[in-house]
Amino acid sequence: MATEDTILPGWLDQCLQQEERRPEDYILCSLCLSPITHKQARLSVQGAHEHRVVNPHNITFQLACFEVAPGCTISGPPTPAFSWFRTFYWQYATCSECHEHMGWYYENHDQDSFFGLIISRLAISG
Repeated sequence: MATEDTILPGWLDQCLQQEERRPEDYILCSLCLSPITHKQARLSVQGAHEHRVVNPHNITFQLACFEVAPGCTISGPPTPAFSWFRTFYWQYATCSECHEHMGWYYENHDQDSFFGLIISRLAISG
């Protein structure tokens, strides 16, 4: 599991150096416009890239799943409580620049992991 307050380092720098990953394909924080992830990091989880979920306080979120989100900081202890994805523990994912809540980081005991990011808090660059 990711440790509290960690950032996945290096991936964003690698993306910037790869020709097939153009700046207009970056997905940004809608609040501060910092890069969060990239279109090519989109991932299907349990059969879909997007998921409509409802938390215990009856708040609905539309999530998009990504393999990595190097612009996010992961925080909080991993917990299985109220997880929307069977067998996965979750932690908070916030924008590393402005600290806006972007969604959640998920990981299971098999070391499978992904980010479920709140679509309304994402913006496409370009």
